[in-house]
Amino acid sequence: MKLSRQLEKYIQNKHIIALILKLTDFENDEIQLNAFKILSSITTEQETKNIVYSNTIARFFIKFLNKVTEDSNQTLRFYNLLRSLKNIKFKPIQVQQPALEILFILTFNKEAYQRLKSYSTEIKPFLSSSHQRISQLADMILWKLEKEEQALAKTNIQHRNYKYDIILSYSQSDQDLCLRIYDERVSDDFRVWIDQDENFTITTNEKCEIIDECEYFIMCTSETYKQSAFCRSEAFYAFERQLKIIPVIVLSNYRPDGWLNRIINGKIPIDFTKLTFELSKSKLKSDIDRKENLQK
Repeated sequence: MKLSRQLEKYIQNKHIIALILKLTDFENDEIQLNAFKILSSITTEQETKNIVYSNTIARFFIKFLNKVTEDSNQTLRFYNLLRSLKNIKFKPIQVQQPALEILFILTFNKEAYQRLKSYSTEIKPFLSSSHQRISQLADMILWKLEKEEQALAKTNIQHRNYKYDIILSYSQSDQDLCLRIYDERVSDDFRVWIDQDENFTITTNEKCEIIDECEYFIMCTSETYKQSAFCRSEAFYAFERQLKIIPVIVLSNYRPDGWLNRIINGKIPIDFTKLTFELSKSKLKSDIDRKENLQK
């Protein structure tokens, strides 16, 4: 969807920004996205300052960029999205995190990855940002561009030499249920690593070294897990390093899709929201025991 100059001018003259803003509240991704694209074309910088929708725009553009970078047939739409992003007026600090999240998503696209490798020097200044999420995103991007190939080439740890039995990967918004799962694994005498406090002092390289010290990767899937750049980074590294991945669902009525399907690779997730917690934890333990027996 692209507006002609004449149509943009007509809409501006009719003063219907308030009406288009109402469309952004519709529970329909296409309607919301196109409403934001119209707003990016017709609002002035001063009008943008008076409209509180920057964070919502960022979330939707990231969501759609996730979709189009996973589908080679969506190239035209991808470039249309980038053109719309170029028109949106943000305060610098508001745009940095979404922009870095977009760059991180693009590192999973082979063509974009190769192009980004030549721009790593432009990303490095963000490492010293006073905003921890921004500095951590920059670290994740640079790790993928500069260190990932070497990390993936390392020899895997042999069975029984792991420091941890399990790493529990989850989104902070799902913390309550995931910590219950963690407590149960610990009570069963498993050595479990978990980032309970979303520790921003751990670098991407250090996190990957921790993953390498684990045998099982319990992936607590939800919509926020899928949308998290940090969770995606952990999951893809665990997948590439061939950890034993056990997917579980921690959000009611959630069905993993997109990049999560590649990681799950045909496995049937254990749904902690459909079964009782006792039955779910029993199935999880049985899954681990079965994998252990296969190795004997």
